[in-house]
Amino acid sequence: MRLDTERMQGFGEYLVDGNQVNYLFGLNQICERYITKDSVILELGTNDGVSTQLFSEFAKKVIAVDIQKTTKMQFLVENSNNIEFYQKSFNDFFKNNTEEFDFVYIDGNHDYESVLEDIKNSIKFIKKGGIISGHDSSWVHKK
Repeated sequence: MRLDTERMQGFGEYLVDGNQVNYLFGLNQICERYITKDSVILELGTNDGVSTQLFSEFAKKVIAVDIQKTTKMQFLVENSNNIEFYQKSFNDFFKNNTEEFDFVYIDGNHDYESVLEDIKNSIKFIKKGGIISGHDSSWVHKK
């Protein structure tokens, strides 16, 4: 997979503090360091499955959850042997989940309250020594 693939099409390199956050370079480094062929990953928020595909190249299994399934994500699921997709809200997924994860990647709604809720839900299902990570949450917290 090309690491300069845009995660969100049309945003280009999209720099944040000098980092190209719309490409896969940083996520690939995380995968190389922390993901193994025995890892089970939960990805909350998938869009077209660009990061999902990268995770699948490193992990035993990727469980991807989003309220919508794009045609690109459907194609990825149909042509992969280690990706499961659940088209539902994160809260609905967690209500029925019994699996534990080595790595949870949060990339759903980006406001403070949503990210906090995703972390609180995820932490119940993370394996001992597991990692919770995420992508581009909002920097501003308003109460």
